Amino acid sequence: MKTRIAQKAIAAAMVVSMVATPLTAFATTQASSSGSSTAAVAAATTTTPAAPAETPSGSGAPSTPAPATVAVPSNGNVSANGVKVFSTAAGVSTVKSVPAVTVTAPEADLTAALSLGKGEKAFASSYDITAKTAPAAVTAINDAAATQGATVVGMFNMTIGKMSGGQFKAADGSVRIRTSIIIPAKCDPSKTYKVVVVSKGGKTRVEDDLNPDNGKVVAFNADGGIAAYALICIG
Repeated sequence: MKTRIAQKAIAAAMVVSMVATPLTAFATTQASSSGSSTAAVAAATTTTPAAPAETPSGSGAPSTPAPATVAVPSNGNVSANGVKVFSTAAGVSTVKSVPAVTVTAPEADLTAALSLGKGEKAFASSYDITAKTAPAAVTAINDAAATQGATVVGMFNMTIGKMSGGQFKAADGSVRIRTSIIIPAKCDPSKTYKVVVVSKGGKTRVEDDLNPDNGKVVAFNADGGIAAYALICIG
């Protein structure tokens, strides 16, 4: 019972973080290929209370019905489309545009990247974005996809940081955290997939798949703190 109450409290705290962060804080810049350095965070699945819907910057109320929130325990499996990905940090997610988003770096890398102290835990939250809720980020994503001759499969915001003393603290944006996306079942596993990253402030890059031999999971280096992401398909 105590564990369930704690999960609900953490989920509630992250929901506030989701809505409080401006969704249009990303400017359009030219995409460039990048292979960023290491670090870590992750996901798995247990149902908890629904999160507020995405709210456009400047709006005081949700514009769409609240999607179901998924609590993400650390040290567990994220399962979708017959694929299991091992998670290394807790979190909450309402993402539906891709089957699952999971931070997957080794625990030691995660501890170093997030400067985790005694009693502190890595934590990540994610939610879908659209041209309505995050127009600048989506424009940047579409421009980056066009440079790759790619189509956009799914788009979302993700915030990575740590829980410390019951409070969430976002990681520095310069930190790079190994993360994985499970590819939708409708996608052709023989094609090439990459991830567009739109960092806070508008800098855009395209991450190559760090796990190209697995046709069902794309691994990449996410930003610490908040950023917008898109899974794209080439070919």
